[in-house]
Amino acid sequence: MEKVRRSLVRGVGVIDDVKLYRGQKILSTARKLNISGIPEIITPELAVDVFYTFYYPVPSLEEEPPLEGGEEALFRRRVLESLLMSPNLWRAKPYTTADSLTSVVAAASFVERLARLLSRLQRPQRGRSRDREEKEGENQGG
Repeated sequence: MEKVRRSLVRGVGVIDDVKLYRGQKILSTARKLNISGIPEIITPELAVDVFYTFYYPVPSLEEEPPLEGGEEALFRRRVLESLLMSPNLWRAKPYTTADSLTSVVAAASFVERLARLLSRLQRPQRGRSRDREEKEGENQGG
């Protein structure tokens, strides 16, 4: 039996095949924008939730997060909470509300930027570690 995927955005409910397809298309578009790729933690379900956050006039999150999903659901919730607090979301609302095309574009852009941010956070900071190595070398050699 296939697991039931639920949206964290109030009013969306079950993420059926049509909604999942939309999420996959958003990820596909984001991949075209981000050559380095999209991390696995950014799922089609997250893309669906981001889409509806742009699409709905006044989006809000479900009170109770779904029990299934674990770390992925927690990550989705944190991302959506941050998006809902962003002034950029509310600046985009006049253009995205009830407009599926602009909501898809906005969601793909958001997902691409999130992927870029995550890749920066996961990449070691070269400058700092190189400086430390040089200082340690000076201390040991001198």
